[in-house]
Amino acid sequence: MFQNMFGLVSTANKVFSGLLLFAISIAIFRYVYAAAPNPGHNFNTIGGGAAQGDILYGSAADTITALAKDTNATRYLSNTGASNNPAWAQINLTNGVTGILPGANGGTGNGFFAVTGPATALRTFTFPNADATVLTSNAAVTVGQGGTGLTTLTANNLLIGNGTGNVTFIAPSTDGNILQSNGTTWSSTGGGVIHGRQTLTSGTTYTPTAGTKEIWIRMWGGGGGGGGCSAVAGCAGAGGGSGGYAEYYLTGVTGTYTYAIGAAGAGNSGAAGGNGGNTTFNTGVTTITAFGGGGGAFLAGSAAIKFTLGGAGGVISTNGHVNGAGAPGGNGMTSTVNTVTISGQGGSTSLGGAGRGRDTTGVGNAAIANTGSGGGGAAAEAATAGAGGGGAAGVIIITEFR
Repeated sequence: MFQNMFGLVSTANKVFSGLLLFAISIAIFRYVYAAAPNPGHNFNTIGGGAAQGDILYGSAADTITALAKDTNATRYLSNTGASNNPAWAQINLTNGVTGILPGANGGTGNGFFAVTGPATALRTFTFPNADATVLTSNAAVTVGQGGTGLTTLTANNLLIGNGTGNVTFIAPSTDGNILQSNGTTWSSTGGGVIHGRQTLTSGTTYTPTAGTKEIWIRMWGGGGGGGGCSAVAGCAGAGGGSGGYAEYYLTGVTGTYTYAIGAAGAGNSGAAGGNGGNTTFNTGVTTITAFGGGGGAFLAGSAAIKFTLGGAGGVISTNGHVNGAGAPGGNGMTSTVNTVTISGQGGSTSLGGAGRGRDTTGVGNAAIANTGSGGGGAAAEAATAGAGGGGAAGVIIITEFR
C-alpha cells in the first residue's frame, strides 16, 4: 500500500517540476524579446538613445531619459531642470550651499558678515598681517585708534590733546581773539592781532578802523627851533630840544577820539628859537600829554670863547603807560678872537631827524618834519643875520588790534 502511495508522489513531483521549468522558460523568452522601452531589450529607443557619458534618469512614470554630459569641466548635477529634473549647472552660492566656510578655506567663518564695495571694477584691499579691530561708523574712533573719541566736532573750534581721553576744544570766542599759552594750556584771548595803523600829523579827531578792539598809542611833542643870529660878527645859535615821548595801550576801543599835534618850534632870526608845542590824546577818561622841546638860545659878539646852551628837551610826559622826556639841543660856541663859530645841533627823538649844527656862516638846518626833533642853530662869522632851523612838529602813531 505504502509503495503505491510513494509512486504517486514521485509522479506528481515530476509533473510539477516540468511545469515550473516551462514557466521559467516562458519568462526568459518574454524578457529577451520584450518591446521598447524595456531596458532589458534595447537602449537605442530610450530618449533618443544613450551615448558615452550620458546619465539615465526617470523623466516620467516607467520612462527612462538620457541626460547628455556637459562639455564644461566644472558643472555639477542639480534639480534645476523642467519639473525639477536633473540638469547640469554651476554651484549657486546664494542658495546652493549650506554651512559656513571657514577662513582657512577662503571664507569668513561668520554667518553674519556682508561686504559692499566697488560696483564697476575690481579693487584690492590690503589688511594688516595681524589681529586688528576694524574702524567703523558704528561708534566713534577712540584716541587709542588714532581718532578723537567723538562723533561730532564743534564747528570752528580748535582741538586740544587730552592724553588718552577724548579731545577737548577751544572756542574762537569774540572777533580779534588770539590763541595764547600760559605754559600749561591754551586759551582764546582778546587782542594781539594787528588790524591797521594810522599816523596822525594833523587834524583833531581820530576814528579807529572798523573792527578795532585795542590800540597802541605812541606820541611825540613838537621840537624846539634852533637859535638865530643877529648881524654881529661872531654869532652862534644853539640847537632846539626835542619833544617828549609817551605811549598808551587802550582797550575797549569805541567811537572817536580827540587829539592835538604839537607844533614845530620856529627858527627866529637874531633871537632864540621858538618852543615846540605839546601833543595830546584824549582817551575819553584821561588826556595823555607829550610836551614840546625848548628853543635854542644864541650868543653874539664875544671876544672870548663862549658857549650858549641848547634848548631843553620836553619835560617828562604825563598819563601815559610809558612817559619819556625829550633830548636837549646842542650848545653853540663862538669866539671873535679865533674867528670860530659853531652852532648847536637839534635834539633828536627815537624817530631821528634833528637839524644839524654848522661851522660856517648860514641859517640853521631844519629838523625833518613830524619827528618831534629840534632844529639846528644858525652861525655867522661876519656880521650877517640868520634864522635858526625850524623844529619838527610832533606826531601820533597808532597801531590798531582786533
